[in-house]
Amino acid sequence: MLKVDGISEPGSVLVPNQDRWGFKKDLAWVVDGATNLDGTSVSPDGDDGAWIAEATHRFLLNWDSSSNSALQDSLIKLSDSLASDYMHWTQAANITPLMQPSAALAVIRLTDSEIEYLLLGDCSITFLNPIEHSFTLLTPTDLGRLDQIAIQELAGFMRQGLSFSEAKEAVNPTLQRHRRMMNQNHGYWIFGLESSAIGHAVHGRLPVDEGSIFVLASDGFSRIWDTYNMLQPGWNTYHEIERKGLASVLERLRATERQDFDAIKWPRLKISDDASVVVAKVAIGD
Repeated sequence: MLKVDGISEPGSVLVPNQDRWGFKKDLAWVVDGATNLDGTSVSPDGDDGAWIAEATHRFLLNWDSSSNSALQDSLIKLSDSLASDYMHWTQAANITPLMQPSAALAVIRLTDSEIEYLLLGDCSITFLNPIEHSFTLLTPTDLGRLDQIAIQELAGFMRQGLSFSEAKEAVNPTLQRHRRMMNQNHGYWIFGLESSAIGHAVHGRLPVDEGSIFVLASDGFSRIWDTYNMLQPGWNTYHEIERKGLASVLERLRATERQDFDAIKWPRLKISDDASVVVAKVAIGD
């Protein structure tokens, strides 16, 4: 079984948290929703990014993960169902990428002495091997690469004297251009309303032992090592979580963001992003 702890916090009290995390005996996940960019919300929730994250979260909670059902096949069915619902709400003949919500996804499933993993978008999974005291960081890179292009553009505008909000407005055409590259070979792959994206997930299996550890994170939490360099990925982050607790580590992240409230020291697309992390330890004998 998996012994799991986790935490999620919105980046702002002004908007809903579009992250979700959860677990069952043999399954754990982080979902990071992203709203559509056309400025129109059509889901009953009133926030399409939160809607797709919650729907995915509820699906995984209710999914019979102990069955022989393939994780990828089950997510394909979910994607098709979400697309059907969304088409009904929009009443549109065609849903363009700017009209679509999406969700980055990190899922692990324990099967016998293996962990099956699946990643889409910019979530990450870190596998910590307690026997070799090594770690492997798994994360797709395409979306992060595109975000870095926008961040460098934003930083350039701010060096010219624009405020963060003005610079963010100035990079909107770039963000929209990148969103049009969603679920295309020259762009990035993410979970959403196009089930074909599931076939492009980072997916595989890892042999595990008693005490193997997995850290699943949304990109709002992984800033702690890939943006602010507060901690290093792998054992350094895990030991800090073990010593201080998840809430304390997350508050340290938020304190760093508050100190750089205008995104001058660390240019980024959001001052504070929704942040979620799950720590899952394998307990084979339980």
